Amino acid sequence: MAKMLRRERAWQLYATAFLENRCRRPEWSHKAKRPEHSRVYWQLVRACQELGMSVWLYRDLGEARDHFGRPFTIGGTWESWHRRINLVQRDFKILAHELAHAVDYILSGHRPPPEQELVASAAGFMLTCERLGVRSPSFDVRYAKRQGATAEHFIRLQDYILLVFDEMNVLMSG
Repeated sequence: MAKMLRRERAWQLYATAFLENRCRRPEWSHKAKRPEHSRVYWQLVRACQELGMSVWLYRDLGEARDHFGRPFTIGGTWESWHRRINLVQRDFKILAHELAHAVDYILSGHRPPPEQELVASAAGFMLTCERLGVRSPSFDVRYAKRQGATAEHFIRLQDYILLVFDEMNVLMSG
């Protein structure tokens, strides 16, 4: 029951922040500051490998431009043609976001970039909350919006986002 409550709370926080622009400073629950971050990170790497993906670590992935032309530093990428996730650091949140891109691609193929980023941002946030504790969705919401995601995208994709999260959660459980 507690897991379901965490899932529902995380979804409510993300939906409220996205639809009502209620973003606060990023913070973690006290439960998130456990030493099991590393264990859960490697569990997610194994889940990626079970899907036939590899996870590579790089010193730098460069910069890109968001939907509005503003530059940002890339923390991770999903390469569908190589079935590879590239990261600049061992970070569960970034890996969860990139795995959400992969699961989205597997389930539905290519979709417009704002929708891709909304799905990955929301599903990655949900998995992070499920595994490491509920936290503020501010960064994830701002990132999705910077990539052009709108309230209309969110309303249309909310059931699908939860499906992507559920698939990721099953992968981690198996």
